[in-house]
Amino acid sequence: MDNSLADDAKRLAVDAKRILLRYGAPIVALDTVEEKDRIALARDISKTPLPEREARLRQLLEDGGHLRSEKEEEAEDDEATGPLQSEKKNEDEDDDE
Repeated sequence: MDNSLADDAKRLAVDAKRILLRYGAPIVALDTVEEKDRIALARDISKTPLPEREARLRQLLEDGGHLRSEKEEEAEDDEATGPLQSEKKNEDEDDDE
């Protein structure tokens, strides 16, 4: 590949990552996305109306298996705390009243 084409491809990949980070993609999620897919995601996001970009990006990352949905995260948090922790939290809230 011509040197200037390689430079252009590198700049395009960096710009794509910047766009994705700007609209809320976690770095950890982007590390699992191949460079060509990052570029495709960034192109998709740039065509999405501004108010919808963050939600659209999250959905695309979830659909691609790069990000867990909020429901999955909540379920995992509930499993991690277990019933005893939940009961303790409820008791603490009752004490505050």
